[in-house]
Amino acid sequence: MLCAAVIVGCTAGADKHQAAGPSASTTSSGPSAAAEKSTSRPHAATTPVSPPQPGNVHQNVRSAKVITKPPVALHAVADFGTGVIARITSVKAIQVQAVGPGQVSGPGLNMVIQVTNHTPKALNLNNAVVTVADAEGTPGVQMIFTPNVAGDDDVPAPGPDSFSHPMTGSLATRASASGTYVFTIPVGNRSPITVSFSYSGGGPVVLFKGDAS
Repeated sequence: MLCAAVIVGCTAGADKHQAAGPSASTTSSGPSAAAEKSTSRPHAATTPVSPPQPGNVHQNVRSAKVITKPPVALHAVADFGTGVIARITSVKAIQVQAVGPGQVSGPGLNMVIQVTNHTPKALNLNNAVVTVADAEGTPGVQMIFTPNVAGDDDVPAPGPDSFSHPMTGSLATRASASGTYVFTIPVGNRSPITVSFSYSGGGPVVLFKGDAS
């Protein structure tokens, strides 16, 4: 009778351990399922985004007002009204030597313009613009020369006065800078000429007007 009880107890213990096996297996599969869920691809965004609105050739663009100062004499000081002043320090007649496409040799003017900064900040002169019109209002052609590069040895170098050296860079406060500007202007149309100068795009413009013959 004792042996039978022992055998029954042993069998029941074995059955109990066997029954626990599937539960342990089910528990171990839990992390794998969670990891699979966490690494799944996220849902795409569903919030609508408006496309950009490009401009077109028929669109009206609001014009910017540019202040042009009354003309001063050719060698007078022009005041921009911003703390910046300018003057033409030299005007001389030259014979321009054409060196680039679209340029024509002939009579011209070599002008040196000086700008002085009395503002508390440095000025960027990279956008300075100079134009010239003759007595009939015809604009002069500015002579720009790019130094020779490899393969351009057949292009003659112009004389030192035949091309422009525009002012560029930063002009410190209480400092002055000068640039040389060369334009083709017929000899008979130089009384008067009108020189337009702006030290920045969209900024004020000063005019110089006088006889350069």
